[in-house]
Amino acid sequence: MLEIKKNKNMILGDMTIMFLMAFLCIVLFIFNFWLFYPGYIGADWIVLMAYWGMDNHYPIMYTVLLKLFSDIFGRHLYMPLFFNLIPFYLSIYILCLGCWKRFHSKWCFSIFILICVGNVFFNNIVLHSCFSSSMFVFLLWSIVLYQILAGITYKNMIALGCAFIFAVLSRHNAIIQSYPIFFIYSYIVVGKMDKSYVWLKYSGLMMLFAVFTIGVLLGISSLLKKGTAYPSNFIFLHQMAGVCIANNDKTCFKDEWYEDGRNYEYLVKIYSMDLMNADNMVAPWVSYRPFKTGTLDGLKMAWLKSIIKYPKDYLRCIGRFVKAMWMTNAVTEITPNHQHYSIYMNDVKWLRTIFLDEELFYEAPESKIKIYNFLRLIFPVFKTIHFVVFNFVLFAVVLVMFFRRKDVMLLYVLSSLISGIAGSIIFCIFSPVPAWNYVYPVFISTIMAVVGLLLHFIIKSMKKREI
Repeated sequence: MLEIKKNKNMILGDMTIMFLMAFLCIVLFIFNFWLFYPGYIGADWIVLMAYWGMDNHYPIMYTVLLKLFSDIFGRHLYMPLFFNLIPFYLSIYILCLGCWKRFHSKWCFSIFILICVGNVFFNNIVLHSCFSSSMFVFLLWSIVLYQILAGITYKNMIALGCAFIFAVLSRHNAIIQSYPIFFIYSYIVVGKMDKSYVWLKYSGLMMLFAVFTIGVLLGISSLLKKGTAYPSNFIFLHQMAGVCIANNDKTCFKDEWYEDGRNYEYLVKIYSMDLMNADNMVAPWVSYRPFKTGTLDGLKMAWLKSIIKYPKDYLRCIGRFVKAMWMTNAVTEITPNHQHYSIYMNDVKWLRTIFLDEELFYEAPESKIKIYNFLRLIFPVFKTIHFVVFNFVLFAVVLVMFFRRKDVMLLYVLSSLISGIAGSIIFCIFSPVPAWNYVYPVFISTIMAVVGLLLHFIIKSMKKREI
């Protein structure tokens, strides 16, 4: 009887903690929504919500979901803000819950400190796929960490599957930060197999998961989209221009790719205006673009040939982006008392046909501005170069630790760091302009690696005490 009573008390205690964590997350979510309302919407999402383009130029997941919600609740400027805040606070709750189930300590509430990281907190005011994608990636890695701490069940595998789909579809190159979770799951699966041919089995599983990830990305997008967009043309043509113009090689570009009346000499002129703006090459909204929009036959092959032909110039071209993007300050300067829509959208009459005046021209009360400014003073903010370098250094240290002591938590840290390192390079290679928001998602990988490493040391110290 005493044991039954004790078990009941433990269950009640667990439920109380769970409800308290959920309550705190809901309260903080409401506060955060109130503070950031209605948010700052980027030019691309304004276009998305104006025309509901289904060609996958912008990640089609947002078009489908935002249109669905708009059909139900009406079209509101603040609606994309939920795409930032819901996965963010859900991630915090999942991390707290996982820590509680593993440690049963009030120190689990220290996870809420993550809310105070300025790079994450302040950036959530911006309504753009780079920021929403970061939060979906955060949610995915939080569920993975929860499974390591509390165990894998059918229910949390369903949650993992949903989070994985959202994360992969949240950005065209979000696969870089989503796929590395399979380093962990392949390790877990192989660990339950016969010990022969371990590396062969592990490599086979990684290849299988790679096919699965690409299938999710391409398969779901293909099912949902209508029409075809060519956002990659911007980057391919721009990189070819950087490589071929440096060598005065006009044979890189086919004559039929150019807009009527434009040629290689015109391309050189436009490229020289701004060496780091791929939009100038082929963007539909740029009237002076050298190339035609739409399909350009043989472009990808020509791009690859130019890289192989002039590898040094290609590295020099990419190096400019890496240098520019790594040296940025990875936090927005937008505040609640700023204009709430992109400065590139200056047709106010047109904007008013999409969104309500009270949202477009919302004036934040003085109390909100004071609170925001106070938080801006006390919440720490890190530069991009800090967390990029930290990723590389920590990876070298943790890699040695992992080979000395095979541990799934250390593998989690390594996988997070791999996703961050890969992202810090690939996001620079495949970005149309050297904007800091493109590389910002790497910061999420850094955070998850740090959290995982701290939990590893906590678990290790607890085991020593038990001995």
